[in-house]
Amino acid sequence: MDMLINGKHISADDLAEVKNPYNGEIIDTVPVSHLNNVDLAIDAAVNAKDSIQEMSAFKISNKLYAVYEKLKDNKDELAELLTKEVGKSINEFVVEVNRSIETLKLSAEEAKRIYGETVPLDGGINGKGFFAFTQRVPLGVVAAITPFNYPLNLSIHKIAPAIACKNTVIIKPPINAPLTVMKFAELVNEEFPDGVINTVTGYGSEVGDALVTSPKVDKISFTGSVATGLLIASRAGMKKVTLELGGNDPLVVLKDADIDRAVNGVMNGAYLNAG
Repeated sequence: MDMLINGKHISADDLAEVKNPYNGEIIDTVPVSHLNNVDLAIDAAVNAKDSIQEMSAFKISNKLYAVYEKLKDNKDELAELLTKEVGKSINEFVVEVNRSIETLKLSAEEAKRIYGETVPLDGGINGKGFFAFTQRVPLGVVAAITPFNYPLNLSIHKIAPAIACKNTVIIKPPINAPLTVMKFAELVNEEFPDGVINTVTGYGSEVGDALVTSPKVDKISFTGSVATGLLIASRAGMKKVTLELGGNDPLVVLKDADIDRAVNGVMNGAYLNAG
C-alpha cells in the first residue's frame, strides 16, 4: 500500500513487509519513507492550510459526518484488516472500530462548537464597562505519531479533532501495523482537499524525528513510550506537544472488592496487547 501525500499515492525504493504477528503471513508492503517524502508531506500540509481554514464549521462538520458514514460502511473490512496486521481477535477489533466510529461522530459534532469566551475586566483598575474576548484559531499543521496496539482508534483520536479545528494532518502510523490507518486516510481524503491529510510510513528515528524537529509543523501529538516521549519533548522546540505515554496506570483494590474480578481486570488492563 502506498503513502498518501497531497492526494497522490507515493511509493519509495525501500519497502517494509507488514506481517501478521500471529502466523507470520506477509499481508502487504509499505514504503520506508526518507526525508524527501517527509518534506513532501509537510509542504502538502502547509499548502493545504488555506483550503481547510476557508471552509465553514458547518461544511467541515458535514464532511466529517460523511467520513463517519463511510467508516461505518467499511467497519467489517477494517476490523478484519486490523486483526491481520495486529494479531488480536476479531471481537476485540470490532470494539476498536466501533469506538473509532464514535470518536469520529463526536468530532463531527464538536466542529460546530469551537467557541471563545468573553471576560469582564471590571475586576481591575479602570476596567468598569469593558470586557475582553478570546477567539480560537487553528494551529496549522499537526503531526500525529501512533503506536501498534490500537492503531485505528488512537489515530482517529488525533486526526478527527485536528481536522474539526481546521488543521491539516500528517499521520505517521506504526511501520508494523499501518494499513488500516492508511485506508482510513483515504476515506478522509475523499471528502477534504488534497493535502489536508497525509500519511508517511517509516521509522521513528528518521521520519518521526524529521516531523518533530520541523519548524513548519505546529503541533506534535504522540502516543507511545515514556522514553520516546521524553526525546520528543526535548527536540520539539517551541511547538505545542501532546504526549500520551505508558507507565501511568496505578491501581487500588479495596477490601470489599471481588478479588477474582479484580485480578481479571488487572490482567486485562495491564497486559492486553502490551507487546
